[in-house]
Amino acid sequence: MVNGSPSGFFGSSRGLRQGDTLSPLLFLLVMEVLGQLLRRTEEVGLIRGFKAGSATVSGLSISHLLFTDDTIVFCDADRDQLLHLRMVLACFEAVTGLGVNMGKSELVPVGEVSSVDQLAEILYCRVGVLPMSYLGMPLGSSFKASSMWNPILEKIERLSIEKLQRKFLWGGLGDGFKYHLVGWNTVCRPIANGGLGIRRVVMTNRALLGKWLCRGVLMVVGFGKGIMLGRDLFSQHIELIPGQDKSASLASVLSRLDEGVQRVWNFSFIRDFNDWEMDEHGRFGSKSFYQALIGQSNIHFPWKAIWRVKAPRRVAFFVWTAAWGKILTCDNLMRRGYSLAGWCCMCRKEWEIGDHLLLHCVQASDLWSAVLRSFGVCWVFPNSIKDLLYGWFNSFGKHESEIWNLVPLCLLWIVWREHNHHIFDDMEHSPSKLVELFFGLLFDWARVGGLTPMNSLADFVASLCFTCIPSTGSL
Repeated sequence: MVNGSPSGFFGSSRGLRQGDTLSPLLFLLVMEVLGQLLRRTEEVGLIRGFKAGSATVSGLSISHLLFTDDTIVFCDADRDQLLHLRMVLACFEAVTGLGVNMGKSELVPVGEVSSVDQLAEILYCRVGVLPMSYLGMPLGSSFKASSMWNPILEKIERLSIEKLQRKFLWGGLGDGFKYHLVGWNTVCRPIANGGLGIRRVVMTNRALLGKWLCRGVLMVVGFGKGIMLGRDLFSQHIELIPGQDKSASLASVLSRLDEGVQRVWNFSFIRDFNDWEMDEHGRFGSKSFYQALIGQSNIHFPWKAIWRVKAPRRVAFFVWTAAWGKILTCDNLMRRGYSLAGWCCMCRKEWEIGDHLLLHCVQASDLWSAVLRSFGVCWVFPNSIKDLLYGWFNSFGKHESEIWNLVPLCLLWIVWREHNHHIFDDMEHSPSKLVELFFGLLFDWARVGGLTPMNSLADFVASLCFTCIPSTGSL
């Protein structure tokens, strides 16, 4: 069927690109060919796999395992079997047109195998050794050794914890599907660098282990039997060098502040501590160590205009998402596979992106202008939400801008709610109604935050006229 009409066979002139939805299906069909070739080769006795189970005669024979593009083949350390395996791979390449990259392949001997280098030359591949990793799992190690399973368990726990964190962040306690709008790497940045300050599990674990390592000094000294237990770990991170004073003793580096108080060590160190090794009180801090592990970031973000404002956390979270350009406007929905017209549902003139919808759309721009006139302020709008928040925060000074700092979050929230009314309810409010909704919401936030003494909406609106403005602002 071509365009709804029956048609004959046609030849293909171009292959499928990576990411095409048909690619995985076609790859599975092609790998089934390789599986059948290996299975038939084993059936006629040209190669021999290994027997699974206790019964070596009637047990299940496994000659190969396939997982996506990873393949493992089992056979005897026999020259003839490897030649047959090489011919099977050559036939597979000729039939399917796919190439087998022997440069990435390995011949791994199990037990004592003589002339393994000559056997590897048959396949033109490298020689590997056991234990090895296949699909993230160890092969050839003792399955009872805890050292083998600890990395796997840590990885599973880390992925499970971070998966739960992501699911809770974007979906709460509900079971429905929710888009993860902002990347997890961005979420885990410090708040001052545009993230939410959520700590990475791996880095947090390392920082806490560093704290235990620092405490290990005190633990080794404080317990008699613990000296030998912690000596190996402790000696990896400290070196004791004899001093010039030959008459020095352990008692000379022990001091007691008051009678009855436990004595403490009074060491002289040969270098200053790093920033992360000690806090302002001279103690090791896992927080500073974590910051040292993740490194410094040069990303600038208007975080104070979002998180230091007494707005509801739900609204602040929305503005944070909008500042990154990740709210579900038409452009972001189309990136997720939706087929949409793409224009702004409010003005029906421009392409709907976050900055246009919330700032430059005709209806949004009229609302911003009406509100700013009520404040007695004339504002030149920047291109992006980030730039708007940079210029807006504390424009009238730190102590005179508490209500003023609420205005952009309140306006952005009103415009977004109006956008959702257009989309889901097929209704819209008049410009005067939107202004009324804005001042009502701003009044509620100001009263909850203790920012106004006014008891009525009319008195509150009358108190909002700003008559002086700094010359350094973007006003």
